[in-house]
Amino acid sequence: MVRFLVVRFSSIGDIILTTPVVRHLKQQVEDSEIHYLTKSSFTSLLEANPYVDQIHSFNGELRSSIRELKKQESITSSIYIIIHVQLVSNMD
Repeated sequence: MVRFLVVRFSSIGDIILTTPVVRHLKQQVEDSEIHYLTKSSFTSLLEANPYVDQIHSFNGELRSSIRELKKQESITSSIYIIIHVQLVSNMD
């Protein structure tokens, strides 16, 4: 199984614009699992999306949220798709 973690924290329009990325990943990559990380206030935008398998919410400090996600078995060995410019340096 291939797991993808799509990361986009805000805004409503930007999160909606990631929908084609999520859809194509799910359709093109056989046996894929799509996880999405966003701020808690935006999770409702993704709840009805049939291509998102699991939503992870961010509410607080970014580094600790990333560390917690890395500890989860469902996220290990994932491919990260970061659609948020400032996040790249925080992934370590």
